[in-house]
Amino acid sequence: MIKVICKYARLSDVPNSSALDNYRQDVNPLDYDFYLTGGIFYQVLGVTCRSSIPWLYIVRHDEGNNIDILPAVLFDFDWQKVPKDWYIRINGSTGENMELLPEKLVHIDHWYERYIDEDPAILEIISLTIHNNSQQEG
Repeated sequence: MIKVICKYARLSDVPNSSALDNYRQDVNPLDYDFYLTGGIFYQVLGVTCRSSIPWLYIVRHDEGNNIDILPAVLFDFDWQKVPKDWYIRINGSTGENMELLPEKLVHIDHWYERYIDEDPAILEIISLTIHNNSQQEG
């Protein structure tokens, strides 16, 4: 996993209006509160691009290490930070959506939906991934 710093708590805080246009269709209103804290680090479990627009799978700072999909523009995300051991996965019938994920997740169809549905196997994989990353940092 990688760490990113939260730069903006809301899309309406982003000064680059052209970047906002990319997210306008999916986030309404633009001042939606994502419950982020600017200036602190968040762990990134993976990246997804929907119609070429990057979103991050962010691990929340809570007891459950909950994961949300959040606009990449809110963070200091840089494609150069993507770990070399992440794999690309093309999704959708048109191939316009893709994910970059750790090996343990990239082969699991609909892993995020299964995570939301609290699939025990997916929860275990994610817990181990987060735990292993924490041990490597510590």
